[in-house]
Amino acid sequence: MIHTITFNPGIDVTLRLQELKPGGVQRPDDVSEQPGGKGMNVSMALARLGVDTRAWVLLGGRRGEAWKDLASNVGFEIQAIEMTGETRQNIKVFETGLNRQTDLNLPGPS
Repeated sequence: MIHTITFNPGIDVTLRLQELKPGGVQRPDDVSEQPGGKGMNVSMALARLGVDTRAWVLLGGRRGEAWKDLASNVGFEIQAIEMTGETRQNIKVFETGLNRQTDLNLPGPS
């Protein structure tokens, strides 16, 4: 079994739209959320390859609870370690017409 540690997990919110037009109001074509963080991303890749993995994550606040809900069906064990502070959120803007992604990673408590 391979263990991963995610010190600064986040909820990855991906917005998909044809093209981002700064300075205006737009509505994305699709919005999705998934549990993220470097170690978690490694565990998800390992699980897809059939490797037995366990992800250890530091979580806190309302977003920490939401992160656990999003991760409840990933197919491998999650060990949540409670911490003070709020789990971060990351905004991913994927422009489908340009095949381009912009990541806005908000700061976290760790």
